[in-house]
Amino acid sequence: MHAFVRGLRTDVPRPADAVRIGYRPEQPGFRRRDTDEIVVAASAVWFEPDGTAWAANPIPSLETYL
Repeated sequence: MHAFVRGLRTDVPRPADAVRIGYRPEQPGFRRRDTDEIVVAASAVWFEPDGTAWAANPIPSLETYL
């Protein structure tokens, strides 16, 4: 296993300010698609039927700032 998401399933709609995230096995961690920052946590994540993933309030890795 490379990565995982833990949480509860819900029908809450995705907010307009959620950030698209993704995962590539050849790179460490989930990453913001707009900035390529590694995301270590988020207050909520949505997985859409089209295969995209979106995060509310994504928290970047401290490595982003080193």
